[in-house]
Amino acid sequence: MNGPQIVYSFLIALFGSTVAGLIIVKTAKFHGRFTLDKTSGAIHKFHNVPVPRVGGIAVFFGLTIGSLYFGLDSDQRIGLGYWAGIAVLPLFLGGLAEDLFKSITPRDRLLLAFISATVAFFQLDVQIVRLSIPAVDYLLNNYPQFSLLVTVIMVAGVSHATNIIDGFHGLLLGTAIITLSVFLLVAIAYDHPLLIAYLAITLGACVGLFLLNFPLGKIFLGDSGAYLIGFLLAIFSILLVNYLAEISPWFPLTVLSYPITETLFSIYRKSILKSRSPMKPDRAHLHMLVYRALRNYSIFYPANIRNPATTIVILILTAWPALFALNYPSSTLPLALTFIIFVLFYLILYKFLLLPRSHQRITLP
Repeated sequence: MNGPQIVYSFLIALFGSTVAGLIIVKTAKFHGRFTLDKTSGAIHKFHNVPVPRVGGIAVFFGLTIGSLYFGLDSDQRIGLGYWAGIAVLPLFLGGLAEDLFKSITPRDRLLLAFISATVAFFQLDVQIVRLSIPAVDYLLNNYPQFSLLVTVIMVAGVSHATNIIDGFHGLLLGTAIITLSVFLLVAIAYDHPLLIAYLAITLGACVGLFLLNFPLGKIFLGDSGAYLIGFLLAIFSILLVNYLAEISPWFPLTVLSYPITETLFSIYRKSILKSRSPMKPDRAHLHMLVYRALRNYSIFYPANIRNPATTIVILILTAWPALFALNYPSSTLPLALTFIIFVLFYLILYKFLLLPRSHQRITLP
């Protein structure tokens, strides 16, 4: 795949996502009854005016036309794009139903994530076969059932991790753009045309909606968009390791340090510390604590400023593992150490944000 094709695929996906997003925003008065995200009714909402929460449709449209252009223009197989689209449908449609009707429980969405991951396992050959842990790698290579179990848990886990961090204008999309950019640069360095093409298309679709989502939050991704992006990030993580033998399995794990750590700590915090269901939402995620901390500064007092400011702070704090991984994609030990350091950094920062200026601990909701 030559340079112009990469650029054109990126731009067409960007254009499609942006235009679709604009159409959704401009026609909200016709479908707002179903698509607008109200400002009340959930403890994890931080916006002041109703906003369409079906940006996932725009991202999906950008991905579709970008994939079609790539397949038709270069006369190449679009099997990866086709089956990725089929595989993600159960999860994407389940998220969309939740966006529109608020009727799909977290448990049901998790089940749909398992279904989508299973389709990807068999139709896209998205199989985790190595983790650079000898005993585990032996099981992964000799017992397909074990590989299926690990793959399904990983794909579903990342899909839900992205939904967890989708709380402020541009936060999830910014995280996805950083991740996809790092993945794309590595695919270019190792010269894998198919990965380059689809990473460029996915990056374009995310950037297209980012232009509308940040900083003013004209449209939200919704559950459909969050699950769609999470699913694709998980798929690319596995394919990078499978297609490029030189890449360490810890490379995508380190690049995704923030959403993975946020999810695992959230499960621990809710189920162990608070004896609650880990699927029950609360206001104690890292990005929410940063948002509350910014209220102490007068320049961030207006919510329309504090919301995107929270995104900028989080992205600055969490981008460094991805940038470090970009320099050592094949070195397992430095990558694993970086991931561990990030987890410790996250925990220290989290504890610090729980302490207000009076040094009295905040009680988590």
